[in-house]
Formats: sequence, structure tokens, C-alpha cells
Amino acid sequence: MNGIDINGHILASCHDRWQKVAMIIAKATQRADEQESDLSDAIATRIEMLVCAGKLEAAGDLNDWRRSEVRLPEP
Repeated sequence: MNGIDINGHILASCHDRWQKVAMIIAKATQRADEQESDLSDAIATRIEMLVCAGKLEAAGDLNDWRRSEVRLPEP
């Protein structure tokens, strides 16, 4: 996980339409070209941080990756 721009991979995987958090985690992992098992948890934590910082909007319980969604905020 050294040197990986997790936030950049997450934001590059998001759109202005709602997407499941599980899909964003999968896309960000693929962009990072990493298969570390702990990377998914790190990405999920960063998603929560990006939501708190206003960089992403969320719907649902972010701890439930398959039932929650995120998107880029509207300009």
C-alpha cells in the first residue's frame, strides 16, 4: 500500500450518479493494481473520510458496502 494514492483512485472511480460502495472499492482496488486483502478496508475508511470532508455524498450505511451508495457532489 506504500505510495498508493487511495483518495485519487476512489475519486477517479466515482461519478455524479449513485454507485454502490462495493463497486467503488472494487474499481479503486483495480486502479491501484493491488490485491492486498486489507486494501478494501483502507479504501472503505477513506470513502468515509471523503464523505465527511464533503468530497463525496453518501446514501445508506457506509459499513454495509452492498447497500450503501456514493457519488460526487453536484457542482
